[in-house]
Amino acid sequence: MTVFHRRRDFGEIINVAFRFFVEEYARLRWPLLVIATPMALATNVASQVVERAFRDTYMQEVGRATGVLFFNYGASPAFWVLLFISTLSSILVSMAVYGYVLAREEQPDQPATLDRVWSWVESNLLRVLGASVGAALIVMIGLVFFLLPGLYLLPVFTLLPFVVMREDGTVAQAFGRCFTLIKGHWWETFGLLVIMMVVYMISSGSITALVTLAMRRLQLTGYWLVLGNTLVMLIGTFLIAPLYFAIAFQYYNLLDRKHGTGLLHQIDQIGAPAPASKSDPNLY
Repeated sequence: MTVFHRRRDFGEIINVAFRFFVEEYARLRWPLLVIATPMALATNVASQVVERAFRDTYMQEVGRATGVLFFNYGASPAFWVLLFISTLSSILVSMAVYGYVLAREEQPDQPATLDRVWSWVESNLLRVLGASVGAALIVMIGLVFFLLPGLYLLPVFTLLPFVVMREDGTVAQAFGRCFTLIKGHWWETFGLLVIMMVVYMISSGSITALVTLAMRRLQLTGYWLVLGNTLVMLIGTFLIAPLYFAIAFQYYNLLDRKHGTGLLHQIDQIGAPAPASKSDPNLY
């Protein structure tokens, strides 16, 4: 049985994130594929439209200042559609992973089916979308004008989507909750994110390079190119899942440190069926 409410140190969180991904991969892949595939396909179609529009604009306005060309590119409605679809895709992927974790926490003895995962995603989508866009704007302002505040807010707000989904409160309360949880543990959270991001970038970059090279040798064009790029995005979707698992386990770690939820969880389990033995690979 997966123990979520547990106080863990830095190394344990990294270890459990990858172990949980490996053990749950067979059950995770279907919900993730169903939710991520349409968005990856839409993102690539929109990307092709924007790229073609920019290419046509460049050919018509060749010789003009580069700044003018990029201004026209940014002013294109297709560009903003692509930006919205890309943002929504990224948020849905993270919510699918978090929804899987919450479904497992809610009923540990039941499989996290697509219906259960989608229930978590659907019921929280608008709140998470609004919170994520707001947090991104705040971080961008902090980075552009002040730098250090923006860097400080990055680890804080990585907890935001999971807090919004799991805790029954307003979006404003979720923002405050993130600051409360991370207080005294900022460096630990920052280091965790850096390591998980480095692992993701190396693995994703290597596999993406190999797939892209194969696509170029096959000289894919048109629909086949879109499908190839969609495959690359789906590979990245699965490779980023351990990062989101690490964020979720860090949340439970911080929650236990602040409120002793691990002890409360053990008290609640008194009288319940005996958990798996320590030799069970599903006991984290």
